Amino acid sequence: MTNLQAGNIQKDFYGKAKVEENCQFITLYSYETAICRVSKSNGHFVRIWGGYSATTMRHINAFLDTLGLDRMNKKQWEALSVA
Repeated sequence: MTNLQAGNIQKDFYGKAKVEENCQFITLYSYETAICRVSKSNGHFVRIWGGYSATTMRHINAFLDTLGLDRMNKKQWEALSVA
């Protein structure tokens, strides 16, 4: 796992947001909980975690930024079904 870079949002997430990559998925972990993932084969975004927090939403948007995907807001996040 590697630390997620905060980008322009803030300087650092201090190791609280990590990304794990395997042959199928790129997965975001926030505070050691799997949050979401993107399929490497088709780019499909999947919500794994059923919760919401403002901090985790910042992690999600930084993750989306690194992958060149559109950011989302709370309403969009909560509209996604949980896998």
